[in-house]
Amino acid sequence: MAGRLVSGVLRTGVALGLAGTLLAGCSAPEFSYVASGDSTSFIRVPSGWTQFREAVFEAAAFGDDTEGQQLAQSAWTVGFDASASPAVEHVMSISASAPAVYFQVRELNGSTAITDDMMRDLLLPVTEQARLTAASQGRLLTGFQLVSDQSLDPGDGVHGVHTTFTYLIGSTVQTFDQKVLVNGDDTKLYTLLAHCSAQCFTTHADDLDDLVGSLTVRS
Repeated sequence: MAGRLVSGVLRTGVALGLAGTLLAGCSAPEFSYVASGDSTSFIRVPSGWTQFREAVFEAAAFGDDTEGQQLAQSAWTVGFDASASPAVEHVMSISASAPAVYFQVRELNGSTAITDDMMRDLLLPVTEQARLTAASQGRLLTGFQLVSDQSLDPGDGVHGVHTTFTYLIGSTVQTFDQKVLVNGDDTKLYTLLAHCSAQCFTTHADDLDDLVGSLTVRS
C-alpha cells in the first residue's frame, strides 16, 4: 500500500501565497512565482500545474486533532500537482504518477540545532540509521538508492541539504528530489519536495530541476 509523506512528527507545513507570474510579452506565462506568507522564500512553478492552497492542504498535512491544530499554528503549507486529475492525495502519496510538489515553511523555537542528517530524514528515511529504524518499526520501504547528496550554504547563515533518492514503491521506482534549508538561528525550516515515478521524473526533468533549483530563502 502506498504511504503518505506527512504523518506523525512529519505533520508540519506552511501555506504559501501566489506572489506573481513571469510574463513573456502577451503570451501565456510559463511559470508562476510562489512566495511564502512571510515573504522569506519563494519558488518558481510551471503555470499549468494545479496549486492546492492552505485551507485544503492543511487538513491533509495536519489532520483535525488537537496535535495537528497546534502544529498548524506554526506552519503554512502548499502543494502542486501536474497530473490530469489533480488531487491532494496524489501530492501527499509516496507513489505519484505525475509531478507532485510539497512545499513547507515551519516556525521552530530555536532550542535545537538542526543537523544535515535531520534535514535529510525529514520526510522519508534517507540516512542508513533512519532506514534501519524505519525497518524495525515495520515501515515497508524497499529498494533505496541515493542518487545525489549535497550540503548547501547559500549565505546569510542559511544552510541545508539537497538530496535526490529513489525507493521501490510496489513495482514502480519513485524518485524524490528534496531540498531542505534552515535559517541561521534555527527558527525557520524550509522544505521543498518534488516527486513522481522515475520515468515521469526523466520526462519532466527540466521542469523539476528548475523548480527545485529555484528555492530561494532570504534569512
